Parts: sequence; structure tokens; C-alpha cells
Amino acid sequence: MAIFLFYTASINLWLFIFNMIPVPPLDGSKVLMGLINSFG
Repeated sequence: MAIFLFYTASINLWLFIFNMIPVPPLDGSKVLMGLINSFG
């Protein structure tokens, strides 16, 4: 059970990292634009 939870958490972490890449179809671009607009 612990091994299953470890692999599930690591897959979710990699998907989070991949999703935060600032390429327009991914969510990272929206986060990056929000940060730029709030500081600019």
C-alpha cells in the first residue's frame, strides 16, 4: 500500500511540474501571465 501511494504521489508531482510549463495550452502560461500582470 505504501509503494502504491508513493508512486501515485510521484506521478501527480510530475504531472504538476509538466502542467506548470509556460506553454499557452497549459496552465503555467495563465499563472505566468497573472504574475506578470500583478507585478507590472
